[in-house]
Amino acid sequence: MGYYNPFPHRPVDEQAALLPLLDALNETIQTAATMNGDVFVPTAKVIEKHEKEYLPNPADIHLDLEGYQTVAKEFWKAIQKNK
Repeated sequence: MGYYNPFPHRPVDEQAALLPLLDALNETIQTAATMNGDVFVPTAKVIEKHEKEYLPNPADIHLDLEGYQTVAKEFWKAIQKNK
């Protein structure tokens, strides 16, 4: 599973420093998954569309129910595609 941006409420200058690190982490996870024959499920883009709604509490990196349902749908798509 790829990571979404857990800090959408941080200032723009902090985002500029954090997002490349997040992209590098996700790329590393995806490479390792592929090398092991696993399926990588990205989450960043689907969460990014509504990130402040899915992460309503600036002090909490966890998604709300709707955000977790969105991630679950991405897993379901991957499961259906890889049956």
